[in-house]
Amino acid sequence: MNRVENENFREGLKHELGLSVKKDYKKALEFYKKGMHEGHYMSRKKVLNTLPNVPSLIIATLFFIVSMTISLLNNAVWVGLLLSSIVFVIVGLANFNRYWYKTGYANIVHYMTLYGSMLVLIPLSTLLPYYNGVSYLPLTLLLIIGFFVFGAGLVFFISSRNLKNLFVLISGIFLTLISTLAYTIKTPDMLFIFDDIDADTVMIVGYRSSEVDVVIPESVNNKKVVAIGPNAFASSGIRTIEVGPHIKSIGNYAFANNPTLISAYLADGIQIGSGLFYNDYNLLEVRLPSDLKSIPSYTFYTATRLPHVEIPSGVETIGAYAFHKTNAITALNLPDSLYSIGGYAFSNMASLTEISIPEGVIAFGSGMFSFTVNLESFNIPEGVNYIPAYFLEGNLGITELTIPEWIEWIGDEAFKGMANLEKIHLHDEIVYIGSGAFRNTTSLKEAILPEMLETIEPYLFFNNPSLEVLSIPDHIKVIPQGAFSGTASLKSVVLPSELEEIHSSAFEGSGLESITLPDTVRYLGGKVFANNKNLVEITIPENVTRILESAFLGNSKLEVVNILGEITHVGDYAFKDNSKLKTITFGDSLVEIGKYAFQNATSLETIDVGNSLQYIRNYAFYGATNLESITLPDTVLRIEEGAFGQNASLETIYIGINATHVGRYAFFGCSNLTIQTAFSSIPSGWSEDFNPHNRPIVFGV
Repeated sequence: MNRVENENFREGLKHELGLSVKKDYKKALEFYKKGMHEGHYMSRKKVLNTLPNVPSLIIATLFFIVSMTISLLNNAVWVGLLLSSIVFVIVGLANFNRYWYKTGYANIVHYMTLYGSMLVLIPLSTLLPYYNGVSYLPLTLLLIIGFFVFGAGLVFFISSRNLKNLFVLISGIFLTLISTLAYTIKTPDMLFIFDDIDADTVMIVGYRSSEVDVVIPESVNNKKVVAIGPNAFASSGIRTIEVGPHIKSIGNYAFANNPTLISAYLADGIQIGSGLFYNDYNLLEVRLPSDLKSIPSYTFYTATRLPHVEIPSGVETIGAYAFHKTNAITALNLPDSLYSIGGYAFSNMASLTEISIPEGVIAFGSGMFSFTVNLESFNIPEGVNYIPAYFLEGNLGITELTIPEWIEWIGDEAFKGMANLEKIHLHDEIVYIGSGAFRNTTSLKEAILPEMLETIEPYLFFNNPSLEVLSIPDHIKVIPQGAFSGTASLKSVVLPSELEEIHSSAFEGSGLESITLPDTVRYLGGKVFANNKNLVEITIPENVTRILESAFLGNSKLEVVNILGEITHVGDYAFKDNSKLKTITFGDSLVEIGKYAFQNATSLETIDVGNSLQYIRNYAFYGATNLESITLPDTVLRIEEGAFGQNASLETIYIGINATHVGRYAFFGCSNLTIQTAFSSIPSGWSEDFNPHNRPIVFGV
């Protein structure tokens, strides 16, 4: 029979759609059934569409069972709900126009499934992960969907004001309100970001709430919380935090950079990482686990207002910078279990005046009390046989210090900047004192170095202006760079009889009035005795062959320099500003006089440069206003710029046949000079301005 031309089918359509008759689904179904019995295809389809779509319902139900089972096993119910509800919505939308019999049970089940999924299951599946702290993304997605459905429903309802469109509009409003209101409701789980450790436990790795008073929950998302990860609450703005015994470990810097944090309670059984309260400078109270074994590095770094810390009795190690700049702490009770203290552990503690180190301690770190300026009393256990580098750097509270007899060595700059230290007692068994150990100890008056000391290190007593007495062991062979530079009150010192080398700036700026260099000395460094304003006389031993740069620079009282050996080079600035030096004699090995070597040696009257000199560098004798004559040997090759400038008393000078260069202004300001030379005319290699005042020149001498 024809699919459309069936009288019963036409009558069914009239009653279904209300065409010329009252809409009556029941009568329509009766006509469709008659048409079906007559073999009409479309009538049969209409009858079948009043029944549930069993295959799609079976598929959706099976998917629901499988997805929920898997999600339950993985403690992720929301995933199963979300996936199942999406499937039910898809099935509902696919069958949206199928069920024409609006009052039939199949259509009622269809609408319940569709709108139940949209308005119950989907919101529930997005709210669960949000309130369990798993993720806020599903809820955000629901908000977006709600806005979309609301907008679409509004457009549809305006264009066609029917019940279906109104229901879509109301659904959109409902979803939008649900998702918006959800953000205003707080649960403990949603405060924290966490990572799974295993199937049953999690670690808190972040904090996403503005709540300032925090209690760590025992569980989130139905899993036990057993750890707090690194940086979990860093810079989070919390005020107080309480961590219970269910937590086994707290990661590095977990509570760091919280200037608002004032109180922290840590239950027993918790192990903590480094920098836990790093830069929490308003922290006022903290309770540490009583069974804690280690206070790690940077734990209370710059917790400047923290007045007290009760260190647990079982603590064995304190890490580097653990109490750095805890300025309000006046005392620390260290437990007998302690055996190791890290570098700078108690540095910059402005209020700490005394501390007792347990006898069981065997290891000190560098800078342990660095810039703990008011520390007056401490002890060193017998198990520690050294004083580490920067140990008391910057201390102002100690005026006298006795080094215990079991100390064998002292590290670099250990006592640097102890401006009020007046006395130091060093026993003779100390074998090593590091570089700059007493640098800038500006009040120290006496230093008796140990007899067993193997070497003197650079800058050992650099800038000790009050040092008056210095004793150096007789076996020392080298005085290194800057070792006694700036010892302005040191008038004399007995140097070791076997001394071989005195390096650069070793006695620069000292107050030496006299010094005897042993015959064994073979090397004097640059600036070695520079700016010794009281030094009057010095004898340079015969093994010294070079006077290096600035060796005697600025020695305004130096009158006599005795040279016993053969000097080959006089360095730049070597005797610059030696205003009292009257005469100096070099042997026949002198080859070079450096630039500015005798500049402003205003009392210099005579100088013997020997018979091998080749080079006179720039401004070598500039301003030597009393120099009357100088005999230059024929070996001279170069007289450089300004070499004899402003030598007003210089009357004659001889320039030999090998002098291929005389520099610009070589004789500037020599108002009484007559120049004698072996040349018959001015050589081409001489500067046009070597004789700017046109002083007389005698050729062919």
